[in-house]
Amino acid sequence: MTQTEEGLREDSGFLVSDFYAHTFLSHAAAISYEDCFSDNADEWMGRLADFGLDPPRVKVTVAYTDGEQITFSVGNRTTGTGAAYYYMAAEGYPGLYAIPAGTAEDWQTGRDALHPVQQPDFQASRIDGISMTDASGEVRAWQLTGQITDEDASDTWVVTSPVSYPADGTAMISMVNAVSNIHMGTYVGEAETVLAQLGFSEPETRLHVHMAYGVGTVSEGEAVSTKVFPEESIELLVWGNKNENVMYVQYGPSVYLTSALTLGPVVRKNVFDTISRYPVVVGISALKRLTMKDLSTGEETVYELVRTEGKDEPLCLENGAEIPYSTFESRYLQMELCTVSGRIDGTFTETEAHTYYSFETVDGRTHEIWLYPYDKLHDAVRLDDYPVLFYLIHDGLGMVP
Repeated sequence: MTQTEEGLREDSGFLVSDFYAHTFLSHAAAISYEDCFSDNADEWMGRLADFGLDPPRVKVTVAYTDGEQITFSVGNRTTGTGAAYYYMAAEGYPGLYAIPAGTAEDWQTGRDALHPVQQPDFQASRIDGISMTDASGEVRAWQLTGQITDEDASDTWVVTSPVSYPADGTAMISMVNAVSNIHMGTYVGEAETVLAQLGFSEPETRLHVHMAYGVGTVSEGEAVSTKVFPEESIELLVWGNKNENVMYVQYGPSVYLTSALTLGPVVRKNVFDTISRYPVVVGISALKRLTMKDLSTGEETVYELVRTEGKDEPLCLENGAEIPYSTFESRYLQMELCTVSGRIDGTFTETEAHTYYSFETVDGRTHEIWLYPYDKLHDAVRLDDYPVLFYLIHDGLGMVP
């Protein structure tokens, strides 16, 4: 490696990553040792193999601008010293030395690890679209229908493929965080050459992540500044596992090894694990008006929450008459906590709905629920314009008109 104006350059031409460039230059600036086992070469030169110095683990030559040069070898880790050292011997010096394990292991860093790693800049707060396309062509996709700045943004995610259905907010928070934690590990090579050598022809999964326009803060040392982030997309090609711990992943033109523990749960995510089991997707803090209709009798009940600035609780009206907010709150909490009882097998043939709910939010959105007869104990549930996928126990929502 040679130090240039651009940085520390590896002999084959690439610039060494900033981390390792700083590490090597720091070590080379002052080559030293922690202890000297012997300063008499006759005592140990005949036993080089005992210290891991014949052959050595690594041989290092450092040349300085003043023409001076030093070559040293790193051997085995010491034993019985009570400290973490490696044996070291330097050409032209009679001593057998001890150098710190961390320094010795830095000098043993493999060539591939020196290559700079380009990291995808996933920002959880801006992610509003995730899709994965498998080699078979099957697509799994999720889309944020609200704005990334909405207070209830996590509750506005929907599954868009292979089915269309509201997603569970908690599951999506977990998934978005998992995506943002994906990092490229060791550099493997350029895709145009290394993929064929590895025997790959088609990626297992194409992971596409969309991030919305946003304004955020960035830190440079102790300075913090505001930055405008444009709308952008990032795509990763997951080619397959090297072993159970790491996967081959392409980002841009390069292929890296990436932890299977962080990437695996994302690319192998089952869509139905993220689908909401809660029919009521509007929290009471976002609710403006709830309308309930018994479609068999025509009976209708309307609850309206009138919020006044400076007051902790809104005024609650039931068909225009005031009722205690706490009464409505306890009933509505039952609705929010209600979950479906199971998934409908096959395709549900809609009959006449018997109950209808409309939830109007403070920001102008409307969500609707229709309940249909399913069997003696259960109702089939349809949310908005989504297909009927689940059933719940009859009167399970609690509040009925």
